[in-house]
Amino acid sequence: GEWWQHTEHETHASFSGDLERQQHTASITTTTANLSVPHDCLPELNEYNHHQIDEHFGQGAKSDQPGSYTFSDYIATMQRWHSAGDNLPAGVESYAEFSTRGLAALRSVETSVKPGSHVAVFTSGGVIATIIGELMHFPFLRTMEAIWNIRNSSVTTLQIRDGSTHLIDYNTIAHLSVKSDPTIITLI
Repeated sequence: GEWWQHTEHETHASFSGDLERQQHTASITTTTANLSVPHDCLPELNEYNHHQIDEHFGQGAKSDQPGSYTFSDYIATMQRWHSAGDNLPAGVESYAEFSTRGLAALRSVETSVKPGSHVAVFTSGGVIATIIGELMHFPFLRTMEAIWNIRNSSVTTLQIRDGSTHLIDYNTIAHLSVKSDPTIITLI
């Protein structure tokens, strides 16, 4: 929010998933930036349920134990989820569903605002990386690398024009770098 206020960032609306942390970040950011804009929650912007994915595909590896969870563990878990296709326990989202819903949410945002509007979307690293993966036609493993390497609180800028989405910036942290505190720059 401070960065937006400093740079006179223009925003006409904000959106987030319905996860508490996404809504909280949206509220803090827009309040700090002195923005009074409409906000809407779209569940399509939520991160995948890592507890379910760990349980069904992690083979004992737990993604919420960062000290013991390696990139190899992550890739193996995600490959098993990806390979399962639609052969999943009841209530478990497929990788295909997860990897496409973020971009579908952006299309929904696009149709709900006036052309030329600037919107802020508050979501999670996996959703952002799969949106970028879809836009850039990344193969599965490249998208997994993007998820693993996304920084907390980073900013990705997209421009949607005439139904086409363009990547402007990805995973930027200028707003954190100016604080000169390396402890606030972390990976997911």
